[in-house]
Amino acid sequence: MFVRWQNSKTVSRRKAQGKVNRCRAVLVESVRVEGKPTQKYIAFLASYEPGSRSWGQPFRFWHDALGCLDRLGNRISLEDRHPIEAALAAWVPRPCREEQQRWDQEAEEMMQGLET
Repeated sequence: MFVRWQNSKTVSRRKAQGKVNRCRAVLVESVRVEGKPTQKYIAFLASYEPGSRSWGQPFRFWHDALGCLDRLGNRISLEDRHPIEAALAAWVPRPCREEQQRWDQEAEEMMQGLET
């Protein structure tokens, strides 16, 4: 199994930006169909906007990607998971633990503010 990156233009949630480039990480595996190599789709892992100035973007990317890999635990062994995470980290740097905790705290505060 390996990560395949797909680039696409999508409409931004922010009206002022219009269309933006997005990179999607998709997990695929190589199989042969009628003697020809092809890629079999396993799962969509996460996506991000390269060059975005959003502070929380790497955190959301890693939250989504790791959550998907956790759900695929019955299909992906730990030996397979490490190279997948390394391939993701080559494109989107993984936040350190302190940054992740700070983002989690800010996200929790924001959710509490929405509830009141």
